[in-house]
Amino acid sequence: MKVLLLCKNLFALAPNGGSRVYENIVLNNPSIDFFFFTDIDGIIGLPRNINLISTTASIYGGGINQLLDAARGNHFDVVDWPDWLAIEIDPRTLLAKYEITFDKFCVALHGSSSLVLANSPFKVDLKSSLRSLRRLENNLYRNCDFAYGISRMYADRIGVTNKFKLVEPAHFIKKFPNRNGYFHSANFIFLGRREGTKGFGNFLSLLSTSTEEWKGEIYGPDSYSWEEYRYWNLSTYAAHEKVKIDTTLTEDEVTDLLKYRRGFFTFLSEFDSFNLACADALSSGQAAIVYEDLPALRYFQEKGVRIEAVILQKSIDLMDESQVLKIQQECQRIRPLQLEVMRNDINTILRKESIELNYMEKVYGSY
Repeated sequence: MKVLLLCKNLFALAPNGGSRVYENIVLNNPSIDFFFFTDIDGIIGLPRNINLISTTASIYGGGINQLLDAARGNHFDVVDWPDWLAIEIDPRTLLAKYEITFDKFCVALHGSSSLVLANSPFKVDLKSSLRSLRRLENNLYRNCDFAYGISRMYADRIGVTNKFKLVEPAHFIKKFPNRNGYFHSANFIFLGRREGTKGFGNFLSLLSTSTEEWKGEIYGPDSYSWEEYRYWNLSTYAAHEKVKIDTTLTEDEVTDLLKYRRGFFTFLSEFDSFNLACADALSSGQAAIVYEDLPALRYFQEKGVRIEAVILQKSIDLMDESQVLKIQQECQRIRPLQLEVMRNDINTILRKESIELNYMEKVYGSY
């Protein structure tokens, strides 16, 4: 089976949630030949089932034409198109323009751009842009043969339930089989990309309203949006002086952070498609503060895991000092033994649910 992934520079850059899912799919499905684009030479240690398509074209904006031109004349069993790549031209028409033929066209549900825009912090009228973007995304969902992802909640939210194939999330969550040392630390920790959809604004509200002894740590890349990058940087530095920021962590450093750093990992995202960072934190036995409807949290709860975390309703006012004080008190309630029980239960489930190799054969061949 030959599959074209509409992505660029896998295995060469620090992964985000979407590229991490794609990289896992490639590594754990050796029976499938994957093709994707790159402009980086000499990537070492790539799996044998990878076929690189060299191009300097960008995957964004008008660059998509030059990108697909680099794959001109090829046939694929499946074209795998991420949902954040919603374009004005119907993808099938654009693929035909460059003589790229295929048997099935599927959409990977990584997280729609309209959700990011809808939760932008900018006080401007976005209704026109949102309508246009949602129209493009709806066209993408409507015209695909099927969609897949790791969260049925997210598929329900965007209305693709009838075409949706669930991929077991356990394949993509980090496993922490060994017990870690636990101790309380008055730190709120943000792990993820700094944008509204990831709950970064809610994190800053919690931190700025908290009592003086609570500090903040921020680990993760800047927003893809220049406007949002500028906004959050200004907001971060203006909030107070008790914030530590590191935007350069490698994947191994993130794993070490989850193993050894102690504080309260804060996942106050209201619209995330899953949030692997939250799943990783719970898997490592970290104390966490999460919204009740986050798909990563729901996944473990539905598996019967007793989650030891501070679980908040989305309606809570994080600027209210009395509410924030209650959160701080709830944080102190969490005990190391309870976190260890949670970590052990989660990793038992992850080992059981992620043993299948070549799991994408069923997904790509299911419709």
